[in-house]
Amino acid sequence: MSARHSLAYLATPFMLYRRGLEQAAADATAIAWKLIRSGLLVYSPIAYTFHIAKSTGLNHLDMTIWMPLEERMCAACDVLIVAKLEGWFESLGIRREVIRFEQARKPIYEYDPVTQSMLRRRYAVAEDVSA
Repeated sequence: MSARHSLAYLATPFMLYRRGLEQAAADATAIAWKLIRSGLLVYSPIAYTFHIAKSTGLNHLDMTIWMPLEERMCAACDVLIVAKLEGWFESLGIRREVIRFEQARKPIYEYDPVTQSMLRRRYAVAEDVSA
C-alpha cells in the first residue's frame, strides 16, 4: 500500500471468532497497532467499538446499533485491509465489508498477521450488500 495518507479500514473476524469476542478485540487491536506503527492510518471497527460496547452495556452483536457506523466508515475509508485471522474466510461481516469496497472499486489488501505481509486482492464479482 503506497498512499500513507489514505484511511484504511481493518476487517477482522468477530462474531464467530473461535477464540471468543474478547480475544477478537485484542487481536484486532494488536494488528491495528502494528499497521499504525508502520505509518498507516487505520480504523478498526472491532478495536474501536468493542470497548465502547463493553463499558456501556451495549450489545456487541446488535447490528441495528453498529451497521450505520460500518456503512459510514466503509464509505469514508479509502482502502480495505482484511486480516487473515482464523475464521476470516468464513466471516459474514468481512464478506459484507469486502463487497462494499468492491462495489466502490476501492483497493482491497489481505494482511497475513504471521508474516506481516500484505498483498493486493483482485476483485470478485460484487454481490448485493443487503444480503
